[in-house]
Amino acid sequence: MSYSNPGCRYGKCSGSGYFGSMNTRYSDSLYENTAKYQLSDLEKTAKYTTTHASISAQESHPQYMHLKGNYKLHSREPEELFLNPNRPVTEIVTNEDKIIPYVKETFEKTTGKTFPKNLKVVILNEKAFDEVHQGHKGVHSQFVKGFAINRNGKGLNEIFVKQNHIDSLMITIGHEIGHVMSYTLPDERDEEAKAFAFSMAWMKTIKENNIAGISSSINPRPAKNGIHDVAFEFVLEESEKGVSAMEIFKKICKGELSIQNKLELVLIE
Repeated sequence: MSYSNPGCRYGKCSGSGYFGSMNTRYSDSLYENTAKYQLSDLEKTAKYTTTHASISAQESHPQYMHLKGNYKLHSREPEELFLNPNRPVTEIVTNEDKIIPYVKETFEKTTGKTFPKNLKVVILNEKAFDEVHQGHKGVHSQFVKGFAINRNGKGLNEIFVKQNHIDSLMITIGHEIGHVMSYTLPDERDEEAKAFAFSMAWMKTIKENNIAGISSSINPRPAKNGIHDVAFEFVLEESEKGVSAMEIFKKICKGELSIQNKLELVLIE
């Protein structure tokens, strides 16, 4: 996937891909579930109810009760980086029941932990997805395939993705999970690097275990040539030092590794 403006990757011209006000906070985290979630008839209605937000999105006459509190919305399409261009065509998935077993398997083999109860993945058709996305102050774009809401320990973390081929969906979901695995980091570049590092570990797991039968679709270590994303370049450079993707992810989450520190070092030198 590519954008008409090469400097506007991931939906924003800075390359960070964030939607909404820059003083909002967003991206889902894996904490104790303090929310209720309801979903019925994905083709017609998507309804979400939490202690912090109530959103009802319908294909006709959409109505939104806007979010209470501060959130940021992550929207990332890393599939161009991790999908082989000559991959076989895979099936299109229209609801989460089909893919959740693969998501849970990949998560548990990647992290060694049980899939969290306070993380919800929802697959919507294009119209319902756009309504929910815009209801969360997202900017409409045909290129947006998924986004995540991080309530930073105060509710249900949600990932919304658009119906797609299973290989693309697995990549999009893995990247969004990377965003919700910790509190949102203060530096946008570190936040994005965190998600990319998790994506690399996620892709490696899928490749090695042929999860969902899509091993041949996956390229877990894209070449750095031609990549114009500061966060992803940062992760690749760290991995070239022999550090595993999961270790990079953990260090970024803990603040032990930061793009800002690297930039400061370059300036000093």
